[in-house]
Amino acid sequence: MSLRDRFHFLLNLLRYVKHNPNMLKRFIRTSKERGVFSAIKEAVDHLGRIGAINYLPKPILIKGESSSDVLDFNYPSSPEATIETTIIVNSSGSIKLTYSSLKAILKHTSIKGIEVFVSGKLSPEELNRLKNLTRDVRFIGGTSPEKLENLARGRYLVFLDDHVQVQPQWLEELLRTVRSQSRAGIIGPKVIYPNGRLGEAGGIVWRDGSSCGYGEGDNPEKPEYNYLKEADYISKSCFLIRRELWSEIGGLDETYNSDHYKIVDLAFKVRERGYEVIYQPRSVVAYLGSLKRKNQEDRDTLLSRWDKVLERDHLPRGKHIFLARDRSVNRDHILIIDRCVPRFDQDAGSKTIFQWIKIFRDLGMQITFIGDDLLRQEPYTSTLQDMGVEVIYGLWYADNWRKYIREKLSYFNFILLNRAIISIKYIDLIREHKPPQSKILYYPHDLSFVRVEREYRFTRDKKWLREANKLRSLEYKLIQGSDVILLPSEEEANIVREAFPEKSTITVPPFIYDEEFPISKNDNFDSREGILFVGGFRHRPNYHAVMWFLNEIWGKVKREIPEVRFYIVGSAVPKEIREIGRKDERVKVLGFVSEEELKEIYDRVRVVIAPLTYGAGVKGKVVEAIAYGVPLVSTSIGAEGIKEASDIMLIADSPEDFANEVIRLYENRKLWEKLRSRYPKYSERYLSYERAKKLFKEILKG
Repeated sequence: MSLRDRFHFLLNLLRYVKHNPNMLKRFIRTSKERGVFSAIKEAVDHLGRIGAINYLPKPILIKGESSSDVLDFNYPSSPEATIETTIIVNSSGSIKLTYSSLKAILKHTSIKGIEVFVSGKLSPEELNRLKNLTRDVRFIGGTSPEKLENLARGRYLVFLDDHVQVQPQWLEELLRTVRSQSRAGIIGPKVIYPNGRLGEAGGIVWRDGSSCGYGEGDNPEKPEYNYLKEADYISKSCFLIRRELWSEIGGLDETYNSDHYKIVDLAFKVRERGYEVIYQPRSVVAYLGSLKRKNQEDRDTLLSRWDKVLERDHLPRGKHIFLARDRSVNRDHILIIDRCVPRFDQDAGSKTIFQWIKIFRDLGMQITFIGDDLLRQEPYTSTLQDMGVEVIYGLWYADNWRKYIREKLSYFNFILLNRAIISIKYIDLIREHKPPQSKILYYPHDLSFVRVEREYRFTRDKKWLREANKLRSLEYKLIQGSDVILLPSEEEANIVREAFPEKSTITVPPFIYDEEFPISKNDNFDSREGILFVGGFRHRPNYHAVMWFLNEIWGKVKREIPEVRFYIVGSAVPKEIREIGRKDERVKVLGFVSEEELKEIYDRVRVVIAPLTYGAGVKGKVVEAIAYGVPLVSTSIGAEGIKEASDIMLIADSPEDFANEVIRLYENRKLWEKLRSRYPKYSERYLSYERAKKLFKEILKG
């Protein structure tokens, strides 16, 4: 890294810290604990995840000349071979460009089951030369549906101009999208120029029939160009279309003179048949030319043919690009703000927001997500982007988040704020700039002042009482400034209703399952062993819960149940708990595990515990145990907010009673089987995705 680059990096770091004081606190803490160099390294790693820094991605380009190298595609040619995709390269007449385009396909396409055609304007001499330089490439005279019907075997057709050089994973991402999106008719990639600048991230057609490529000339790494979305059209330089749809429409309309308006017209015909035109930013191609879009005659033809559609679904030229870029002019928009992108495999709050995002998407909403840390955390950011969520991240937004909210807030019908400590940063600005008809939804995850008050009662440390009073004031300001208060339990909802009777306060399900419930198939009591605790240790109640169990309860359980093991699962396990695990061979500290690993653990343990001594809200660990079908023992705090709790779990609050209930459930087969038998119906009744979706539909409508 040059001296100049280091200077700019340091400058960017300081800019980020300026808007994220938590990072400064971490830097100071790490410096004290491990030294300044460790703190700098941690800061560098942290900043490296922010995404969209000051660079342009250079595409991998192949020299534009032919060579003596023979391009052997080695694709199946027998009639019995299964072909999923037919790639058609349209030659502009230059053997250099066509050869280079084919070479890029060969280099950057790893999947099987494809065939490659070349069509276009090559002279007989150049055609023979190219044939000698390729193997398993078919040369055809045109791409009409009739011709392709007789020649092409793929269920998907991919058309490429020979000015295009595909980049790694280009086809895999197009195919992944069409396989997962049943209504996707056309799918196109992100187009970039050789200098790394954006060619287009999908296209926009205005009401007057004119068009433009969204984001042309900008940095293609910016978040606004990197989420799956609908587009008015996709560049003709590269697109995938379902073969039957191509045949039904009749291919490109030769009424138009320009290739650009042929593909625009095709996009309108695709939508007319109930399909969507999709932009997939994970697929990237480089375009070695300029994307021409102007043709007055063709524009007039499009306008006369699609005038009613243009009037109904399209905006005046240059107006409201925010809505035009993803065809969301007729959709509700929701802005979600939380501490970071939901790390759905690490903590219960993230799982909740992730599932809610799925609901908002299924309700047809356009979603924008701001993580207060503005980091591009993976794989979580990409997961949201694949769902069609615009995730805001990067240094520009660290400097300009206030400007962004001021300029864009008028487009949002709903703003969902999460967690008091995060929401307080945004509430005044949002209230100042939101349109009168939009609603602020506030979801604290739990009432933090209630949780901290209980921590004071447990520890008798007066600093927590002071913190609780501070949090109450903060939380009440947020409740007063919001339109709808969402809470996970009736107990907390009643606290708010009593203090703010005029507010709309609604209990919502924090934990829902959008697929088949993950209830373990293992119903064999004897084949299961061990006691399990699950919970992230960045959340203080989980630390105290495990320490209470280990110090006050575990000794009696060990004495009464020979060879029993206690498994501890969760991220950021403190050293005190790890030390106990090193000294006690029956305490197994597993730390963070993947979703798949956690499923296997639930499949083999016999009892789950939730020994919470304080806390608030509905506890994810309790709901998860029910969904997985593993009977559990909880305290009253752990059972809070769980409907019919006494019917589906054992509840005890003193160390002696808790130990006795754990022992009883662990050794009593009939009791264990009785509780487990109730979980499927309970899950269907209270944890189902459709129930939550119906509730949110009513909330957003009201």
